[in-house]
Amino acid sequence: MPCDKMSLSPDRMRRHLRILWRRRAQPEAAAQLRMLRRRIATVTGAILLGIVALLFAEIADSAHELFLSVAGSWPWLPVLLTPAVFAGVVYATRRWAAEASGSGIPQVIAAGRTSDRLLADRMVSLYTAGKKLVLTVVMLLAGGS
Repeated sequence: MPCDKMSLSPDRMRRHLRILWRRRAQPEAAAQLRMLRRRIATVTGAILLGIVALLFAEIADSAHELFLSVAGSWPWLPVLLTPAVFAGVVYATRRWAAEASGSGIPQVIAAGRTSDRLLADRMVSLYTAGKKLVLTVVMLLAGGS
């Protein structure tokens, strides 16, 4: 008896389609779902990064305006304040935030090339980025640019 698709009963056809689904479509659907999850994560991350960048820009502008208003009232204050705060930030960075030192680009490149995942995660973590943002705002409050 030939086993072509036209002679299959509805029950056998459903069984046959289920088998085909498991063998071919299910792994393909799972791969598409993984790709969709990656895309959603990428878009969500990009949106959140944009929001953080806008907030940082607003905070940086406010910090610089505050410095300018204080410097306008006491013109000699920046001569004393700026070097002292810069030295304090360098000390704080070396003491408590060594992974936040530098521009960040070499750290990202090094993190991508190292096989030590713990070190890479420390170099490019949200915690490190937060430290870098706070230290940058402190520098802007003291006259940095």
